[in-house]
Amino acid sequence: MNRLHYAALIFFFTGIQAFAEVEISFSGVSTETFSEEQLSVSYDLPVGPFQNGVIESLQVRGSMLKKAWEITKTIETVDSLSENLRKQLKKSGFEILYECNSKSCGGFDFRFNTVILPDPEMHIDLGSFKFFSGRSLSKTPREFVSCIVSRGGESLFVQLFFIGDEVVSNLKIKSLNKVSESVEGSSSSFRGTIKELLDLNGSAILSDVIFKAGSSELIEGEYLSLVDLAKYLKQNKGIKIALVGHTDAEGDLAKNIELSKDRAEIVKKKLISKFNVKEERLDFHGIGFLSPRSSNSNAKGRSDNRRVEVIVIK
Repeated sequence: MNRLHYAALIFFFTGIQAFAEVEISFSGVSTETFSEEQLSVSYDLPVGPFQNGVIESLQVRGSMLKKAWEITKTIETVDSLSENLRKQLKKSGFEILYECNSKSCGGFDFRFNTVILPDPEMHIDLGSFKFFSGRSLSKTPREFVSCIVSRGGESLFVQLFFIGDEVVSNLKIKSLNKVSESVEGSSSSFRGTIKELLDLNGSAILSDVIFKAGSSELIEGEYLSLVDLAKYLKQNKGIKIALVGHTDAEGDLAKNIELSKDRAEIVKKKLISKFNVKEERLDFHGIGFLSPRSSNSNAKGRSDNRRVEVIVIK
């Protein structure tokens, strides 16, 4: 094996400080699944594939930041997300040392011979993952990064490790807010920001506003579509909107109409209480399962149908 070694300076101090600001943007809803900072550790950074029983690695030492996210409601693929992250890190001052896909990396052997966080923090599909490693162009201090992207069901998973003289603890994570969908059927729908969709169609699905089955209780989240909607309303003061709740087809129609109305009202209350939208600009309705956007014959379709749409009413 060709194992390279890099002797990094190790600083002992209270609190890990950043030498540079790194900003990462995801196109969907990102949920941090793991975060850990360590001082004085050693890490074998992959710089080649698994071959002859080992992964070609660069041994680096220093402070380390480990992060992982699950990305939902995204238009990205494993390939496109990996490429976007690679470009963003290059823009932040890193050069790429090595990149590979599941086959060229070494598949099973690569995955189980490098450090990967366990499920559920990080899920790896052995047939669909992308990896890259890099180092900062700045030599003082020097920092290294590894990134692996994979898919699990409808979600994408990202693992990012930073290691070097001083670890980036002020890593900023942003969303591009493309978490809302057009109201048309799923075959022709597309994701975008609330502004894009309301300006184009006058309607949008609040795709990151997710409800538990048979309930008006919201699943915890950042609700970026509501952030976007509140901003849109503030910028367009003459506009009023209607929130329309929907359900899956479980149960009878009367109960589902009531449930869908409750869901729309919950969104209305959140816009008022959390985002200071005036009540007189908000109307709400519920139509139960009368307007499905997906099949109710499977779990994913039923989840798609439990939704709230926003419609502009001037």
